[in-house]
Amino acid sequence: IEEHEIMPVGSTRTIPGDARIIAASNRDLLKEVDEGRFREDLYYRLNVIGINIPPLRERRDDIPLLIDHFIQRFNFELNKNVRNVSPEVLQLFLSYQWKGNVRELENVIERAMILCDGDTIRQEHLPQNFLSLEFKPLPKQGLKEAVMEFERVQILRALEMLKGDKKAAASLLGLSISSLYRKMSELGLDIRESVVKNS
Repeated sequence: IEEHEIMPVGSTRTIPGDARIIAASNRDLLKEVDEGRFREDLYYRLNVIGINIPPLRERRDDIPLLIDHFIQRFNFELNKNVRNVSPEVLQLFLSYQWKGNVRELENVIERAMILCDGDTIRQEHLPQNFLSLEFKPLPKQGLKEAVMEFERVQILRALEMLKGDKKAAASLLGLSISSLYRKMSELGLDIRESVVKNS
């Protein structure tokens, strides 16, 4: 790393290389260094710019956005037309401890979408161990608040994607235009401001 040289597998000679290394770990590497389980010189060569990302269970506000991201991605990869998750599934996702972090969420959604033959991921599409082993009651946010947050994210994303066209957004979301306006009002989204911005 320090000399900017690499040795290809099977070779005995190094060649110049101009590479940038992005490394990640689920362990506290500084603690690992202190306890002799990680090389100190390697740690300081890698740790030029360190970014600490909290586990998913500590940033639950990201979960609706990640759900939406993975649904879009797997719709494309699996040729599906899934729109959302049911309120019950959203509550489970917001309550789950996610020991495997974002990758576990990604895997659960991919599996659910493979099994889903409609437009909504439901509890029966989730792995049995996910439902039986890891569920813990959500301490602060109730089901109603969780659903409202998910609806808010979906509506804002549809409006952004369709450049503020509310009629098209309503169609995409499977709502009538009056239902969309009612939802926006319930969620505190400024209908008039959005019209001005996107007219």
